[in-house]
Amino acid sequence: MYTTLTVNAKEFKLRVIASAVVALEKQLGGKNPLNVLMAVENGEIPSVTAVLLILHAGLQKFHHNMNWQKVLELYDEFVDSHSRSRRFESYQPHHKHRTLQA
Repeated sequence: MYTTLTVNAKEFKLRVIASAVVALEKQLGGKNPLNVLMAVENGEIPSVTAVLLILHAGLQKFHHNMNWQKVLELYDEFVDSHSRSRRFESYQPHHKHRTLQA
């Protein structure tokens, strides 16, 4: 079983295997990766580093050529693609036509 992540029309299969989980737990200071992600349910936001470590581990089974640097670049690409697709309107009661673009 796996899940997919799509960034700019590129699809990545994500599956964390046992050896990756063991290494990942060490990188996360002994924390279970699921606990890190599920903390969101309690209103906590995991660190970007923790999320990217989990993403890196998830990519290794099907995309073993994705090293840490490529994961950082993938994250930047994801953030950039979402920034360009959103427009932020400024709150100007008398100037409703003004918008800011990210």
